[in-house]
Amino acid sequence: MNTYRTYNCLNCGKDPQHKWTQGRCPAKGSVCSYCHKPNHWVAVCRKRSVNTVSVQQQSETEDEEVLGINLTQTDEHYDDKWTADIEILSRQVPFRIDTGAKCNTLTLSNYQTLLHVGELKRSNRVLKSYSNHRLKPIAAVDLLIKFKNTEIPAEFEIVDILQENVLSGATAEALGLVMRLHALQPTMKSNTRHSIQVATAGPLPVGLDDYPELTRTTGTLPGKYTIKIDPEAQGVVHPVRRQPAALRNKILEKLQEMVKDSYITKVNQPTEWVSSMVAAVRNGKIRICIDPSDLNKVIKREHYPMRTIEEVVSTIPGAKVFSVLDAKSGFLQIELDEASSFLTTFNTPIGRFRWLRLPFGLKCAPEIFQRIMDEMLEGISGAISVMDDILIAAPSVPEHDEILRKVIQRATSYNLSLNFDKCHVKQSSVPYVGHLITADGLKADPAKIEAVKSMPTPRDKDGVRRFLGFVTYLSKFLPNLSEVDAPLRQLLKTDVEFAWQPAQQQAFDTLKDMCTESPVLQFFDPSKSVEIFCDASSNGLGAVLLQDSHPIAFSSRSLTDTETRYAQIEKEMLSIVHACVKFHNYIFGNHVTIYNDHKPLEDIFRKPLLSTPMRIQRMRLRLQWYDLTVKYRRGKDMELPDTLSRAQLPVNKPEMEGLECVSMLHFVSVSEQKYSELQNCTREELSCLQRIIRQGWPDHRHDLPNELQPYWDSRSQLVVSDGVVYKGLRIVVPPSMQAHMLKLIHQSHLGIVKSKQRAREVLYWPGMSSVIEQMVKNCGKCADFQNKLPRQPLRPTETPSFPFEEVASD
Repeated sequence: MNTYRTYNCLNCGKDPQHKWTQGRCPAKGSVCSYCHKPNHWVAVCRKRSVNTVSVQQQSETEDEEVLGINLTQTDEHYDDKWTADIEILSRQVPFRIDTGAKCNTLTLSNYQTLLHVGELKRSNRVLKSYSNHRLKPIAAVDLLIKFKNTEIPAEFEIVDILQENVLSGATAEALGLVMRLHALQPTMKSNTRHSIQVATAGPLPVGLDDYPELTRTTGTLPGKYTIKIDPEAQGVVHPVRRQPAALRNKILEKLQEMVKDSYITKVNQPTEWVSSMVAAVRNGKIRICIDPSDLNKVIKREHYPMRTIEEVVSTIPGAKVFSVLDAKSGFLQIELDEASSFLTTFNTPIGRFRWLRLPFGLKCAPEIFQRIMDEMLEGISGAISVMDDILIAAPSVPEHDEILRKVIQRATSYNLSLNFDKCHVKQSSVPYVGHLITADGLKADPAKIEAVKSMPTPRDKDGVRRFLGFVTYLSKFLPNLSEVDAPLRQLLKTDVEFAWQPAQQQAFDTLKDMCTESPVLQFFDPSKSVEIFCDASSNGLGAVLLQDSHPIAFSSRSLTDTETRYAQIEKEMLSIVHACVKFHNYIFGNHVTIYNDHKPLEDIFRKPLLSTPMRIQRMRLRLQWYDLTVKYRRGKDMELPDTLSRAQLPVNKPEMEGLECVSMLHFVSVSEQKYSELQNCTREELSCLQRIIRQGWPDHRHDLPNELQPYWDSRSQLVVSDGVVYKGLRIVVPPSMQAHMLKLIHQSHLGIVKSKQRAREVLYWPGMSSVIEQMVKNCGKCADFQNKLPRQPLRPTETPSFPFEEVASD
């Protein structure tokens, strides 16, 4: 131990020449705000950690003599939990956490191991111990430090006498190493948008000490579950799987531990079902599971609804403070009845065992656990669970604490145990279900982004598929995807051989860079109006859900091979269907305004259903669920969905099964021979019209070729199917076949009205009505017999004798 000269009073820290007994010490009669004992000030309190450092601005009159700092610990059993390894430039540097320290210190030796990183600056501070011993830092430096997922800038005083690095209370709190347990109000910062200072991890708040049962090894939820199976199912008995010799002792120890914890018990009697044991090794630890593949085939599920992250965030608008409580061992907190327990019998190297609790792997387990968790949280607004993760969200700290208190009390009454090591309490951001929920909104999980960034270059199609799978996860956060993924998707086609070219490498690198710039998605607020912008390109669909011009969710997908041959109006209608199906959880039951850059869609929704093409009819029927208004917006104002539609992700499943295989031949009265003739003539004479229909109509009539301008007024109803152009359900007749069709229409010499009516059932071309009218007027036979039609004489009938004696119809 070093020896120091003491210049100042140990009670007030000032001039020691005053007499304590004469009452000259200003600290006499004072009460320390730290230990609450009398006659000394907090600055010299002996109860504080002896290496506590305070910050004092240097002045010209201050005594700057460096006398050293005593590093002797006051408690030889000092808790190692008050030390932590902090990451600085990918190096782990040990720090002593001192909540009383007012600044951070870094030893000169540790700074030298960091290769003198950072720009040194002159320090204008003097460090003082509790006994007022002073130390002048060599210099100061600003460093970026990281603990777990939290990274912050911090200033360090470099000293050459201290033997340990010291982390101040403020820095430790910002990193999530400590938490203010007694604070009821958030700490306000004028230069930050969100004023709640919370940690990214830490102990549970004050009050949980009153619930020691929450820390039990494994909780036991109310009731015993009965696994229901098909009564006609035949049991399956699997032989013992041989285990590696190196794992045998660990497996035996784990089985004994599970028996002791009442997870499993020995079975000596015959059983109809015996599953195989699976020993999973993770982080050097053995985890015993079963392979219930045969049992799962006969288990009857409850089919309880499971939540998605979109459903969760739609229930927490305006939330700023969050907590996540993790249920310890999840399914193992549910007990099985005896009959169900025997169903879970499994083989081991030392005999058979059966589960006393619900094991992992049963297909009914997730739904059972979710139902019980929902029942437990019923009636607590601001608390929701997805499996074993309970999310608590509130706009303010007091509201959050009240919800947390209710959840803890309810969990206690249900005998639920929590895994404190995985709990995140009173934070501005929490990891949840593979995402990051923050006060700003929903973000991509940094771990997922890092996984994409660190993925090696794919060496086969499976590698490409895995990479695109990660990109698909991040798709909701990537509104500005470009078409760079097209070269990668090209490799996944069955008829394409894997060949990694510069185009694929460029797409691969660009996608990884884009993942690091993912935006924040705002929380959905049911009380606000909803807007959807959607668009279709030649190869994909894109949509974005907005509230107050802030993105809530993005979506895009590629078109199937059949959908790429749709008319443009059908593609645009399909983009609306895709958006509504994708955002169903947000818009169902609410009025939504949908914007699209295809103006004919406005007319489509105003027309009678039966007047539209068959495929569009089916799409409109699919949209009957929703209260929507479709409005036109110019393409240049649709940049976001337009980009998404051109940067689509692969399609997994069409929104409407059977939509692609609409055969118009089943809906029109025409022979197959005549239909084939129509296809040939259409291909030769209306190819330009077909191209316009598929690619999209221009904004103005005069932008069309002269021969296509007569079709302008009918553009919203024109589609192409099976090589034939349709207006709704009516065939657009090529010019060379119009004369022949006129003869067929007037073959029975019907009048003008009847001839038009018959033609309008199945045929269309511009000016058809006037041509039919002129044809009938010029018909010689019709003119000859027009005034010679005989009148039928009237025949009287006898009056019936009772009601309904005769029934007639016309």
